[in-house]
Amino acid sequence: MKERYYISFNEGKDTLPKILQIFKEYGREKLLEGNYPSKIFFRHFYILATDPFLKILENVFKENNWELNKRLEREYSNKELMQCKLLALRLNIAPKGMGGPQSGTKFDISNACKICGTAALQISNLMLRPSDIPKNRDITQTYDFNILISKKLKEKFLKLNLKNVELIPVISSKDRKELGYYQILPKVNLPPFSESTKGIEIFNQCKICKRDGFYDSPEYPPELHYNNFDESFLNKANIFFTYEYFGNSELKEPFKHSILAVPKCIVSPKILELFSDLKIKGLHFEPVIVNGFPDLNKWKVNKNE
Repeated sequence: MKERYYISFNEGKDTLPKILQIFKEYGREKLLEGNYPSKIFFRHFYILATDPFLKILENVFKENNWELNKRLEREYSNKELMQCKLLALRLNIAPKGMGGPQSGTKFDISNACKICGTAALQISNLMLRPSDIPKNRDITQTYDFNILISKKLKEKFLKLNLKNVELIPVISSKDRKELGYYQILPKVNLPPFSESTKGIEIFNQCKICKRDGFYDSPEYPPELHYNNFDESFLNKANIFFTYEYFGNSELKEPFKHSILAVPKCIVSPKILELFSDLKIKGLHFEPVIVNGFPDLNKWKVNKNE
């Protein structure tokens, strides 16, 4: 496991030369290499969590009342990830297209929250504009975080004999024709996160259902925990949705203007193995802690450095 920080600051033209001098004094100018326009004072870089220069920089910024923004990131080896029982899947791919009610996708809200609409059930194909479909990419996502795969990748998925997941054709919102991509739609939700979960914040949550309003922390990577978890549940599917919905839902009239929060996609290592074999780019997997396993505190940090 590697841990690094994404660091950024924007202290203005009067302060920036002083900060750049600190990097020069410690021989760390390369951290800030990049082409920055002369009137842009924002700087950003990555640094290993074990790098002693990080502490030096934090102290200097604190002493001078300068603002240093810091976000921890983790990178895991496939060997580490394959040890896990479950993995959180995130796409590091720019989203395109709105896949919620505004696109014409149909939802059943009879069992959803009556106040915010969270947990509305999708009951039609995902509707998108043809221009929202990428070219020559096997996996992509919408702004509503619907995960879409190409026909070629769908055939690979079918060979895995996945349980309780649908691969639904994406339909054009203009002429109702299939667009050659398929939405991954899990049919099973996991139980709620355990209280030991880290890296998740709650904002403006619905006071009735308390299932929306979840967000990834801007400072700490998500560390999802399930304690007292019946592991036979894992036999129900290879791809799950979380019980929690990320973002804020809002029911509106007419319904097509409503905003619906979305759950995270949680997968078995079997899915990681498929993506790795096919060398699919733009994916990030994170361990989900099931009944205390794996213990990330025992994984050596930056062992490959």
